[in-house]
Amino acid sequence: MFQSKRDLSGRDCLFLAQHAFAEHYYDTALQWAQGALDAFDKKGERFGSDVHQFRKEVYDFIEHASRVVL
Repeated sequence: MFQSKRDLSGRDCLFLAQHAFAEHYYDTALQWAQGALDAFDKKGERFGSDVHQFRKEVYDFIEHASRVVL
């Protein structure tokens, strides 16, 4: 997806998604949101008890952003 010297956390990706959305880069926002889910799938054990809340937050964001894009 996106390359960087360091791995970005799911929270990092969600923050970038929210920022891209606020700047009207809707397609990019959705890509970053998907990156947040991918990061979660890759390193999900690091989220501990916040797993369900984080996934819900990302899915809610994707649902909202998708309505704007369509």
